[in-house]
Amino acid sequence: MREEGVNEVWVGGLATDYCVKHTVLDAVREGFEVKALADAMRAVNVNPDDGAKAIAEMRAAGAEIVGNERKAAG
Repeated sequence: MREEGVNEVWVGGLATDYCVKHTVLDAVREGFEVKALADAMRAVNVNPDDGAKAIAEMRAAGAEIVGNERKAAG
């Protein structure tokens, strides 16, 4: 992606608390500016607060959460 000049990654999908979270955290670790699209993701919530915790973890890592976080949490 870097060879193509990509600096920013936008992420949405299923599930906020699994695939989306790990994709976002990996992209942040790789140095990309990351925006997680809250209106384009949904949590599985095996435990009731998993989605909210995932959003907090992504934000703490440096990702920007764009859109309705409550919907993304679940």
